[in-house]
Amino acid sequence: MDALIGNTVMSGSPKKPMTDEVIREAQNHLTITIGNQRQMIIDMERLGQFPVIFVITFLKELLDCKKRILEELMASKDRSDSEIDKIIDSCFRLQMALDVIKKDMEERFYE
Repeated sequence: MDALIGNTVMSGSPKKPMTDEVIREAQNHLTITIGNQRQMIIDMERLGQFPVIFVITFLKELLDCKKRILEELMASKDRSDSEIDKIIDSCFRLQMALDVIKKDMEERFYE
């Protein structure tokens, strides 16, 4: 079965789960520290139980949703608003986690 990731067709099984190392690395991008508390944007342990293609699709859809919210905020609010900063931070972190997962998938499925 081939999987389409971005504009790249990848051979192999996108139904394989992510490795523990990739889950940890992605989780590091999706965890923020506020004061003395750590908060997860997404719980990658739970999400990692699903096929990798599902995880990528879910994270991409969440990223697209955040980008739409950002566009609306930029049009209606002062651009120095802290809410805009939070959305930008979330978008960056989601993209970094996606990059980690995609890189691993390319390395594993192109072997």
